[in-house]
Amino acid sequence: MNERRERIALKMGYLGTNYHGFQIQPHYEVPTIEGELFEALKKLAIIENKKAANYSAAGRTDKGVHALSQVVSFDTTNPNVTPRMINSMLPDDIWIYALAKPHSGFNARKDAISREYRYFLFLSDEFSDLDAALTRMREASEWFIGSHDFSNFSQLHGCARKTESYSTIREIKRIEINKEKKNSCICIEFFYHHRYRGKRFSA
Repeated sequence: MNERRERIALKMGYLGTNYHGFQIQPHYEVPTIEGELFEALKKLAIIENKKAANYSAAGRTDKGVHALSQVVSFDTTNPNVTPRMINSMLPDDIWIYALAKPHSGFNARKDAISREYRYFLFLSDEFSDLDAALTRMREASEWFIGSHDFSNFSQLHGCARKTESYSTIREIKRIEINKEKKNSCICIEFFYHHRYRGKRFSA
């Protein structure tokens, strides 16, 4: 008799300093955010493996990158889990702070609507004329506002075979460039929509 499964979505944050990115790297024995998450979920008998749980993640981050609102979704036969229970099994630099029970077809990657990224550029003491540089950067950033094809920046660039489900079109909604931390760094923040099979979803 098959056990009844429910769909779960978790919102999580993490400090990526001690990890080799978000996604598990099966060919390398290195710590990853996803690896720590799976270990916690397995210990609590929430998930057995990615395929059986129909697991998906809204996105991936590289080595050393932090995230505030990463979302993962999966099926489980143990839907009474709470963020506190999962956090008790996670390292201090990874935390779950929200849980939802979406519809059964919810996919954290395909059903995401938008993304927001922040990049911090730290400046040397010798950097001069910061205000002029910011003005030029803001003027240049205006060229990216709107919908553009970023295939030249994609791993699919130059590949003969591209999947129909993947689009390199991005709609940049906002780019903000500001001084931070007493002018010691520049924060570049951008917010975009992604088109997926003709609709708007995240990458």
